[in-house]
Amino acid sequence: MSFRRFAGAAALAGAVAFAGALPGQAATLDDPDAHMVFPEIISKEPLGPLVRHGDDQWAVRAIAAEGNYAEIFERNLGVGSPLGLPRSLGALYRDGGILYSAPFR
Repeated sequence: MSFRRFAGAAALAGAVAFAGALPGQAATLDDPDAHMVFPEIISKEPLGPLVRHGDDQWAVRAIAAEGNYAEIFERNLGVGSPLGLPRSLGALYRDGGILYSAPFR
């Protein structure tokens, strides 16, 4: 379900792929205090970016332009941002999160 449908009152509840982004979206509602973002994690589905075959330099250009995951998260959602969210499950595996690199071949 799209956040736009939820905001337009077409639904009473919803779930998103990355709940860490939801507080930022909820802050844009006409009446943010009339909504609640539950803290429970209901899924640990591993989602990630994809690269079109043959565009091997996409990741290099994207990281150079915007930063790595930790930098982007901290700037937009993290404790140093207006939202002040902890990394929690979005942290590296060694730091208690579920992020880890797939083996490279």
